[in-house]
Amino acid sequence: MGSRASCCQEDIPEPPKELVEASHACEDPPEGGSSKLDGGKTLSLDADKDVPVEVQELPQSEAVLSKWSRLREMRQLEVDAEILRGISLRASLRRGGRLWRCSPLDLDEHERGQLWSKSRYVEHFDVFLSHTWHTAGAWKMLSLLLQAGWKWVIFLYGVMVVVVCLLHSTDSLPLPFDFTAQCPNFKVTVPYFPWTLLLTFFSSIIAMLSAPYLPEGYGVPLVWDGVCFLDAVSIHQTDAALMERGIYGLGGFLKVSKELRVLWSRPYLSRLWCVFELAAYRHANPSGRITLAPLFVERAMLILFFATYFASSLFISFVILGGFQSLNPLIFCSVYFVGLCPYLFVIHVLRCGIREKHHLLTELQSFDLDKAETRSDFDRAFVHSAIEEWYGSKEAFVNYVRGPLREELLSTRCTSLPLSYAWMTSIVTFTTAVDDFTALLKGGADVNCLFSTLFGFGFGLQVCWFVTTIRVVSYLVERYAEPWWSGWADHLQTFVIYMFTYLWFMLGGVIAQLTCRSDLSLAIVWLIVSAIINANVSAGWGWSSRAPPGAVTNFMRAFRVVLTRPSVLVPWGYEWHEEPFDDTGARVLREIRQHSPLDRWNVWQQVIGRPDLVVQPGDRLIKTDGRWAYYEEEVCLCDSEQAAHLADAERPGLLRRLVLEFMRPTARPAAPVRPRLEVWDTQSALVISWDHPSALEPYKQVWGWAIALVDMDHEIWLIVDGVTYTARSLSLEGADVAVAKPDLCTIYVSEGLAYGRPYAACIAVLTDRGWSAFSDLSRSVSISASAKVSDAVLGLDPEEDDWSQRPRFACPSKLVPGASVPVTLRPGPRDLLCSERWLRREVCVDGHEGLQVETADTSMKLLMVDKVVPGSAVDEWNAKQEPFELHGFEMSYALQPGDVIKRVNGFQGAQVMLYELRRKPKKLIMTVDRHCGGNTVFEHTPEAKIFELHRLDADASRDVEEFDWHVLYSQAEGTLCARMVER
Repeated sequence: MGSRASCCQEDIPEPPKELVEASHACEDPPEGGSSKLDGGKTLSLDADKDVPVEVQELPQSEAVLSKWSRLREMRQLEVDAEILRGISLRASLRRGGRLWRCSPLDLDEHERGQLWSKSRYVEHFDVFLSHTWHTAGAWKMLSLLLQAGWKWVIFLYGVMVVVVCLLHSTDSLPLPFDFTAQCPNFKVTVPYFPWTLLLTFFSSIIAMLSAPYLPEGYGVPLVWDGVCFLDAVSIHQTDAALMERGIYGLGGFLKVSKELRVLWSRPYLSRLWCVFELAAYRHANPSGRITLAPLFVERAMLILFFATYFASSLFISFVILGGFQSLNPLIFCSVYFVGLCPYLFVIHVLRCGIREKHHLLTELQSFDLDKAETRSDFDRAFVHSAIEEWYGSKEAFVNYVRGPLREELLSTRCTSLPLSYAWMTSIVTFTTAVDDFTALLKGGADVNCLFSTLFGFGFGLQVCWFVTTIRVVSYLVERYAEPWWSGWADHLQTFVIYMFTYLWFMLGGVIAQLTCRSDLSLAIVWLIVSAIINANVSAGWGWSSRAPPGAVTNFMRAFRVVLTRPSVLVPWGYEWHEEPFDDTGARVLREIRQHSPLDRWNVWQQVIGRPDLVVQPGDRLIKTDGRWAYYEEEVCLCDSEQAAHLADAERPGLLRRLVLEFMRPTARPAAPVRPRLEVWDTQSALVISWDHPSALEPYKQVWGWAIALVDMDHEIWLIVDGVTYTARSLSLEGADVAVAKPDLCTIYVSEGLAYGRPYAACIAVLTDRGWSAFSDLSRSVSISASAKVSDAVLGLDPEEDDWSQRPRFACPSKLVPGASVPVTLRPGPRDLLCSERWLRREVCVDGHEGLQVETADTSMKLLMVDKVVPGSAVDEWNAKQEPFELHGFEMSYALQPGDVIKRVNGFQGAQVMLYELRRKPKKLIMTVDRHCGGNTVFEHTPEAKIFELHRLDADASRDVEEFDWHVLYSQAEGTLCARMVER
């Protein structure tokens, strides 16, 4: 994406823009004509004609969303299923990757029109391929080809090795050269030719070229083939209407994608649409996978691959010329120096690639949304409004990109050469050992000589030590990528790295020569030592089993959900994956039903700014009402089906409230070291101190601290505000507080404490990867019962807060040191009516008498309630609607003057709705909007966001305030919890 060349082609005239008069969107019928409803029914709109007596058919679907209606109603993530089209990854790479190599703007009109036919209708995408056409397509094609087909290359390698061995066994291959073998008790000249190296080179080329052409369903374990979103074929490139729907429906496409794969190149973050894809995917799929695939990785792999073949050919030339027959140090060093020369070029290219990685880090750390480029002011407004809706503000999204998103993208080591590529390259060098082995076998070597060569040279040197060398080179080019000197002197730095690489690999070569010429047992010992060194280098030299403070650790995050429903006939809203349940009894969330209690829980968590507590597909159910959820009766797979058969479903006392505990894998910082707690010398305040942020070496950035105190006698938890240093009780509703500044390591707390009580403290750290768990408790100290606040303490009152974007957080009421974790709150006001909104609700009114309406706007799209006649049927219906409190605001479904009617019995448009009202139907099913939080005069109402109100919201808005459990389990604890609910 990212370039208007594929998504929004500037060369195609833009369709006429709609006139925006309010924050409502609907389609107007033609003036003075007729409107054709769904189903083919035509309804006259001329005022002087008779009103139809009855309309038999109602519209079955709403009009297609335009880009303006998506912007006004904040429906950027709505899925347009009619144009959901994808292509298999293999199909996109055929014909030499032409779909990637040629931008749609470089094709003529006819070729662009044919692109749409290459895709097919799908229900979801396995991967959404995010890229910019400002980067050459050949590198993107190569990147995807290697990512998908590296297993296929290794498989054909193995097949070709077997074929060569079989041909050798039948003497079908000529051996024109010879070399003198140096083995224990065996020295003889044997026939030789590098058939394995030569034929596997061609097999690797054939494997790469044939991978896209494997038939669908074949070779799936070897060549990945998922359904992909590719903008060139998934968005129509010639039909302006379909193109607009595709471009501005990108959010919906991202919503139904299992993975977002970013084919990163330097221009990527400079394109606004690329930024939109990142923002939309993480908001629509909080648990979805974002994979960063920098193009320089596969480019470096390609060069490494061919350089290894070239180097292997040089070594074989030395073997034929007798370069390894003696251990003369000068000859031996010269052979290795010349043989490894191709890696000079590899090292320099890798250094250039790592500089691109450093550029990526800089881009993420200094990301600026306003600098992202687009050619359309509407596109900028479209993207910015969506980001503000999803993340609270543009500043919050910028902080998210610089912090959690950056760490998430880089945590998978995707910017380094993958270990799988190193193993694939090692097979090239291993083929030379296979050629040596077959030559010795045909020359009549004994078992000791054969297996010394295979184990010592083949596996020990050419596989394990070679992979180790690649990892060492990767570390060196990462560490010394930036030039010490400018100009041509930079090549001298590459030569220094090459010299270290040369000495390292020659060390392994000398050891392999000595052990293989001595005894089979020594060759096996060398193989074991080489394998151990390789395992440790590949693992990053890691031996520590305990994560240091601040280090990223994998946890299982558990949190509770409180749900209420009006009756057992209303399903809770969860649907589980049947396969894991059938296998082990595990309940893994597959889908959340719309307008269910669980769905409204999620909606209201977003409203109050706590997205961490939103339930997502993939979450695992652990407990139900405090009991392990391992019985079918606890949580059935389809509770609505079960409830449908209950004759007394409305009987009082049946289950209408449910507490669920879910678990989800996450990566968080390890808990900090427990703080130090002392009583100030005046006995009037507590002094809490902890290690300075510089002690958290693994972290680049600490954003703040959370401090909690507990009354040890009464087990009352207090949370300390980072601005006022006041201790507040967790039992207070909405007791969220500000974080303490990141450079702070000592605070004084007196206000909010009870004198004569023993207290202990714990802390949590907020970093790039989110909140850690609270630390263990400090030692307890007591404040004297007779202590009074002195003037010295009063002098410690904090100054006015100078941190305008200071994060705030909330803590669970059941706080467990070492396990509980704070929840970050979205910046800014966090109540429903913090800004002007249209509260949209569906009402079903008995009768129509007494409802007086008028047109609401000059565009004749909407109606407005003018009056409800006292004593009428509508007034009686109003009287039955009981008011309820909605997030601090008294609300009622009763109709009142000023309410805006958007739809009546499925009809839209002012004239059509008026005709429907004159028809006097027995029931009115209406979509009604009410403006709240500002001026209620419709003509002067500014643009306001629409909130779709539901009957369940009265309970849901109260349930979300119950926040009592949010902990981090270790991997072992999480596994144990999972085992508790399995059969």
